[in-house]
Amino acid sequence: MYYMFKPNTPNLIQALYLLGFADNSLTLSGRFVSWKERASAWSAYLNLAGYLSVEAINMAVDYLAAEKPFKVGDAIIPPEQVKIELKQACDAAKSSGRFNPDIFLREFAKQPYFTVPDILDLLTFLQQTAFDRKFGQERDKLSTKSWMEEHNAEFIACADSIGMLSSTNPTNAKFCGVAIMGAGTFRMGTRIDYFAQLLKEGKIQFDSLWEVTGLRELSKGLDDEEVLLKIASKLGILLTYVEKPVAPNSKETRIFANGLNERMAMQFLIGEKLGGLLASIKLVNSGVEPTHWRATTAENAKDLAPRVIKMIQENKLQPSPDGCHHFMIIVEQPYQLRMAKQIQREFNAEIAKQKLSIEIQVEGSGQPANPGPKSLPSINSELAALLAEHFKDTRSMLTEDPGSLRNTAAIMFSSRDDWHKKILLAAAPSAPTPTKNPPSPV
Repeated sequence: MYYMFKPNTPNLIQALYLLGFADNSLTLSGRFVSWKERASAWSAYLNLAGYLSVEAINMAVDYLAAEKPFKVGDAIIPPEQVKIELKQACDAAKSSGRFNPDIFLREFAKQPYFTVPDILDLLTFLQQTAFDRKFGQERDKLSTKSWMEEHNAEFIACADSIGMLSSTNPTNAKFCGVAIMGAGTFRMGTRIDYFAQLLKEGKIQFDSLWEVTGLRELSKGLDDEEVLLKIASKLGILLTYVEKPVAPNSKETRIFANGLNERMAMQFLIGEKLGGLLASIKLVNSGVEPTHWRATTAENAKDLAPRVIKMIQENKLQPSPDGCHHFMIIVEQPYQLRMAKQIQREFNAEIAKQKLSIEIQVEGSGQPANPGPKSLPSINSELAALLAEHFKDTRSMLTEDPGSLRNTAAIMFSSRDDWHKKILLAAAPSAPTPTKNPPSPV
């Protein structure tokens, strides 16, 4: 492990540290939240959402054990025993009639056959259940689950304590680069307004300004129709719409604005709100990510990192007084932590690939989340996405032999069902090849 834990630190606590709960956070009201309170809030949220139900745990154990069994030494622990002992821990946490996070953190996965990698896989698998939208379904189409309505206030309190709602001001005054991240035009406009306010208040200085966008057609619901009309008017075209699949072979459809895309919207809004900066801004315009239906943050990060690093090598971007190149992305909560982590990973990978000695530190800044009813599905989905990013980083830091770890396809929501079927099919005994009857003697 890359953390130096005190002797006898429970494996569950080690796993939670590795999944990003080592850091403290602030609530919307500015209250300081310790890592222990964050971990408690997250476990309470898992219970509220039903991700600790018997069905969820049974599925997780079945899928994980099929990929790699739980073991003590060479002794394989039967999956049914694992299920029973996890269920007992959850029951103990709810024995008073109300979920007790302290009991959960003490009892869950405490058996010696749960290694830290096992617990990382288990917790990530359970949390991935939140990422249950169909391929091609954008955030504006996510449905509010019944548990969100039933436990609305509790869910918001948990998300706030975890650190998914509050946003802080930039931690530095000098940045080598600032990137305004693309989005639907409603959120895009908010991001540009936030950046304009930072400039007006003189809170930041920067060597380069970036607009980071990608291949996405503008559409009803996700984009402001008033903005679409303005863009069409500027281009001298009539705004028309067409309903079509979001990707080839997808059953998910949207109503798209003919001929209009995200890059056009960002150029228009920056020109409208930032005026003279448009000419000097640097563009990252990513293509569609493979296996996805549009450009994503992951694809943006791959395109952005080498260009920023090249400018650093050319001495066009300067470090801060601390010797670090600080880079800021403008994005609101609840997307800040996840997007900053994705971009940081690509910077780190590019630095390692080129064997450079520079340091780049990415941070997100923007508006806090508005925890209204419409935003709850996105907050839930982002919790799963953020934990998945921590999981990916942690996997690269484990000292275990990579061959001894489970394939991540067995854990992630988008792939685990197909992967499990593949394992079961491979393990099924093959039917004997029928033999032809010998010819009858004449």
